[in-house]
Amino acid sequence: MGNPQNSKEKKMKTYQTKYKDRHDKSKVCSEWYLTFNDRTGKRRRLKAYTNKNESSKLGLEIQTVMNNNGRLGTDADKKWFTDLMPRIQNKLIEWNIVDRRSTTDHLATPLLDHLKVFLETRKARACKEHYITRTESSILRVMNGCGFKMFSDIDGTAVETFLARGRSEDGYGQGTYNVHLRAFKTFTKWLFDERGLPDSLIRIKLIKQTEKRKKRRPLNADEKSRLLSATRNGKHRGRMSAEARYMVYHIALECGLRYSEIKVLRVLSFNFNVSPCTVRVEAENAKGKETDDLILNDKTAAEIKVFLSGKEPTDLAFDLPFGSHAVNMIRRDLEIAGVDYTDAAGRDIDFHSLRHTFITDLFLAGVPATVVQKLARHKDLATTMLYSHVTQIDKWAAIKKLRDLTVSCPDGTLQKTTMDNRGLRNSDNVPNMALSA
Repeated sequence: MGNPQNSKEKKMKTYQTKYKDRHDKSKVCSEWYLTFNDRTGKRRRLKAYTNKNESSKLGLEIQTVMNNNGRLGTDADKKWFTDLMPRIQNKLIEWNIVDRRSTTDHLATPLLDHLKVFLETRKARACKEHYITRTESSILRVMNGCGFKMFSDIDGTAVETFLARGRSEDGYGQGTYNVHLRAFKTFTKWLFDERGLPDSLIRIKLIKQTEKRKKRRPLNADEKSRLLSATRNGKHRGRMSAEARYMVYHIALECGLRYSEIKVLRVLSFNFNVSPCTVRVEAENAKGKETDDLILNDKTAAEIKVFLSGKEPTDLAFDLPFGSHAVNMIRRDLEIAGVDYTDAAGRDIDFHSLRHTFITDLFLAGVPATVVQKLARHKDLATTMLYSHVTQIDKWAAIKKLRDLTVSCPDGTLQKTTMDNRGLRNSDNVPNMALSA
């Protein structure tokens, strides 16, 4: 409802109007009228029927629909609306008293048909193809696993039970559980918001993720050098030359670009006419849906410029492989470089590890966390911190850089700190005070 009104204003009124005929005689209209406040609080006047009782009944039915936020939730509600006079139907929709989405019998539409429309809306929002494919797969997994064919079949307990069974010892992990649940909840919310269907009442919460099935690690300085050197001096493999793979690894390590972002870069994405040179990631290709110009190291920019010199502006900068070929690409180059793909702790070095390396290197270089977040193009700092792989050795090296605060006495013994001297008095017989940070 809209702004609070006094009870007299809000009351539904049924009345007849009077008029004067051409002989100046007072007459009463044959139709009855309704006046009421709509869902926004605005006063409306609707011509009803010639029968007072039918008009009053219409007023009560309109009030019931408004109390239900304009939704025609049952078959009886839809039949009531269908039986109304067209002029009354049009007014109720025009004034948003009846939700237009409720006038179509979406309850009788199979979920698969709803899913097709839902996926089309994702495409219209320029969602990435792999996201749409993964979302469709997750929703179908839940629908098929629970046997949902119509909206009336949807049951929150069935969803929770089905997904929980999938998390057996040899099943999927917490992250995949959340992916499936989030996708299905998004779908049911869309059915409620856009199709006017009742709330599915799925109140299952996402799991707070405490496990990582995929464990990555960054490359250290020696491993980076060996990978780049071995790749550049390597052989042409698949669709990519050794030089192309070297450039791809180099730009990922220095800019933190994701594989999917590098894959769609074109020659015109690079700007060598500014200082410093930049590479642009367009909003539709970026995970954060924002356009960014990333700074290139001068030497790296010079190498890329030479590499791209024979291509047209609209050509893809790097002809990267798809799917498993992408995994095999870096895995093979690591093997030639003598770098283990998986370490003793079970952590892998895949392509995304290059982004982990970029962020970790920034932290180790002493770059403030908020600046690292900007360079990583993360929405929040917590996400950035997940990419930081600072070891105990790194922490110890940082602690050793702190100034030595130990104070020696004239006799060579160590002087106790102020906090250790609480209760003692100094030479002026004034108690020493403990300082607080």
